[in-house]
Amino acid sequence: MNPLLSVSNLTWQTEQKTILNSISFELKDQSVNAIVGPNGAGKTSLLRCLYGQINQYSGQVEFLNKPIKSYSAKQLAQQIAVVNQHLPINFALSVYEIVCLGLIPHLSLFSQISPSQQTFIEQILNQLEIQHLRDRHFNQLSGGEQQRVLIARALAQKPKLLILDEPTNHLDIHFQHQILNFICSLNVCILMTVHDLNLASYYADHILLMNQGQLIASGTAQAVLTPKLIADVFKLPVELGLNPLNQKQHVYFAASDIAKQFTPAAVTQAEINKAGC
Repeated sequence: MNPLLSVSNLTWQTEQKTILNSISFELKDQSVNAIVGPNGAGKTSLLRCLYGQINQYSGQVEFLNKPIKSYSAKQLAQQIAVVNQHLPINFALSVYEIVCLGLIPHLSLFSQISPSQQTFIEQILNQLEIQHLRDRHFNQLSGGEQQRVLIARALAQKPKLLILDEPTNHLDIHFQHQILNFICSLNVCILMTVHDLNLASYYADHILLMNQGQLIASGTAQAVLTPKLIADVFKLPVELGLNPLNQKQHVYFAASDIAKQFTPAAVTQAEINKAGC
């Protein structure tokens, strides 16, 4: 079976530095894929290359066996939906109106939203538990509520590939798991950046570990999230275990040892008081 998305030797450089260096991987249809790595690893830059925001790169990105650069903006929007990490500030629209924006790539000029499309939008609002926010203005919502609305708008596009940059960033624990459970149940390919290694381990079929613009490893959680690779990339000692609630691999960080490592040897009481500790 041909991959849904294929990336070959992707390299992106600015005048100052190389941001992405010779990255290659493939995504299967209806798979769940998580990109992990420290800040500055190049995760968001990679996503921007994949959905066409950055196109001055070398190498090849193919979607459905065609170069991504050969698609028009409307064609891409019909196939790929994106939820960015940074939320827009001034959306003077209601929640319902914003979710309906996801239908635009599938509408012809001057066409109206059909009754079946209206029903589809209502289903999405219900699935993401935001139906009670239907008539609220977007800029009056909390960060977590806004995140769920933007995910709903992306789902309204009916994409084959859903790209999410830190989808759990503004969510509490309940909604982190609720959102990930929901998007992973969809019959689409998911590619998301995740800071929490355990969330990646719990929900992703395939993990891509990045550091300093390079793809260090890719594969299952067991193959990629090893103590050695995590220690090399994140500079933290870890142990692996099994979460008894879901039988998934769990990463344990040696927090007390880290605190000792970074606490100055001699700190006066006056310095502690000054710091407000």
